[in-house]
Amino acid sequence: MTLRYRLILAAFLHAATVIVIALIGGGWWGLGRVDPLLAVPGLGWACAIMLWAAGPMSWRDAAATGGATAMMVAGVVMIWGAGPFPFGQWLVFALGSAGLAIGIARWVWPYFEQANFHLRSKTLKRVVAATLCGFPLATAAWAILPHLYDAPQRSDGSRLALLTSLPLTSGRADIASVLAGQGEEEPALTMLRQRFRVAMVDALDPAGLGDTGVLLLAHPPALSPQQLVTIDDWVRGGGRALILADGLSSWEPSYVIGDPRNPPLTSLLTPLLSHWGLALDAPPGLVAREEAVFDGGQRLHLFSPGRFRASTRACRLMAQRTIADCIIGSGRAIIIADADWLGAQYWGGAGKAGVGRPSSWRSGNMLWLVDRLDTLSAQDAPRAWARPVWIR
Repeated sequence: MTLRYRLILAAFLHAATVIVIALIGGGWWGLGRVDPLLAVPGLGWACAIMLWAAGPMSWRDAAATGGATAMMVAGVVMIWGAGPFPFGQWLVFALGSAGLAIGIARWVWPYFEQANFHLRSKTLKRVVAATLCGFPLATAAWAILPHLYDAPQRSDGSRLALLTSLPLTSGRADIASVLAGQGEEEPALTMLRQRFRVAMVDALDPAGLGDTGVLLLAHPPALSPQQLVTIDDWVRGGGRALILADGLSSWEPSYVIGDPRNPPLTSLLTPLLSHWGLALDAPPGLVAREEAVFDGGQRLHLFSPGRFRASTRACRLMAQRTIADCIIGSGRAIIIADADWLGAQYWGGAGKAGVGRPSSWRSGNMLWLVDRLDTLSAQDAPRAWARPVWIR
């Protein structure tokens, strides 16, 4: 085989191995993501397979092969990835791809080819070399990668007033325990507590909203007309609110059907939304199904979301009309036509380890929520170094 064809074969095997491992083991297929970093664990195996099949090569040829794989991964991300191109993550992958190819081709593989380990079989030597190239690098990569997606926790975040009918805490706890934050929590609430000073409230008044950074109305129970007026006045006066208004709630009730402590079947904020020039339509056909929409570079998994109609230019509709961003007087409100998506089953990782870490999440629901709350509170929150790149 000529040198030209050996290099073509080497480049093909290297790129194919990296992409196959990223698809199957790295989460590209299972999580619906094309993060370049999730392809890093396959680089050691790719180099070993490349050299096994194509034979020895110079460090320059190995660098070119690793660079070709990096360019191919960049093309995949640009074609299928949602949001801005992750230059930092891709640069780490590109340097790792070329650097590992050089190191393994120049030092590691020749060493095993020439050394005498009492392994007379050349094939056995290559099996040992491939295992030592692939397994330790993959293990180290999987140990390090999750930390790159973890955002630092805060103890001094802005005050977040949360009013909800959803069972984010132990559903059968008494109201005093719920407001005190006792009992078992939904992972979404736990994450919010890690970034904000969450105050769970059961009523709203001007005094209580005085030191609130952001108001989070997550499919609240029926509010009195006076409380709706309080919310409207507070937002118009410069307040910031994020509202989850579900047209067809699918949260499992904590109490017997008909108990008023259960979440309402549909949003009870119609008077407030109408006052702001918004109408919330029920899900098309009243069909309960999971849908994916994109906003701010994040893929959101919603469940039977409604659709907004706006009668004023103050509200901008996005993400297939499931999100409305409204300027109300001197304030701002972001409203999303679903509340089911707070459930961990729509965003967390699979398996028995709970929701896992952001590196294993299958949607950006909580990342979107935290980003929007940070924006509304105007706080410069610490960010994770790496962020998921979702498939469109």
